[in-house]
Amino acid sequence: MSRRERFIWGGDDVNFVSLNIAKAADFRTLYVSRPLLNGDAVRAWAASQGIASTLPVEDIHVTIAFSKEPVDWSLLESDERQVPVLGTQGRAVHQFPARSTPNGALVLKFESPELRARWQAFRDAGASWDFPEYQPHITITYAVPEADVGSIEPYTGPLLFGPEEFAEVDEGWAGEIEEVPATKSVPRAKLRRSM
Repeated sequence: MSRRERFIWGGDDVNFVSLNIAKAADFRTLYVSRPLLNGDAVRAWAASQGIASTLPVEDIHVTIAFSKEPVDWSLLESDERQVPVLGTQGRAVHQFPARSTPNGALVLKFESPELRARWQAFRDAGASWDFPEYQPHITITYAVPEADVGSIEPYTGPLLFGPEEFAEVDEGWAGEIEEVPATKSVPRAKLRRSM
């Protein structure tokens, strides 16, 4: 029988059509990230490079969407898979300029066609992006070292990212930054939102 079903009610034939009810639009700002699951390895690398402090393990992540303009969340689905980044192509340590934090940020840039495709999917769904392009990266520290950033060897081990996490944009994220000594290990906890 098709979606149109016949029902007998009160002795009369009645045609009843099933309706597909669309999800209601849900416009909100959008922040999507993936936590780095092997952050301890990255923190150990940072310590070996003379970086004094890093973000705690639970805060190291890659940002995929940061839309200050509202996006219809009812059109979006989270990708629950883990994403490994195994190659070293495009890996570089870079200092981002001061923007939301006084000293900028020391980041590890890398290439990932899969993350870039997800970023494009969010852009296609209406997400805004305040930068000229998308460059996958993880922030190592906001306490940028005095040393020449060019002398820091990039981390070459695997990067393993967990499932996507959705949240609304937190405009006050920079005031919540906490760092720990690069040699101190901390347990993984729920990812706190920061960019």
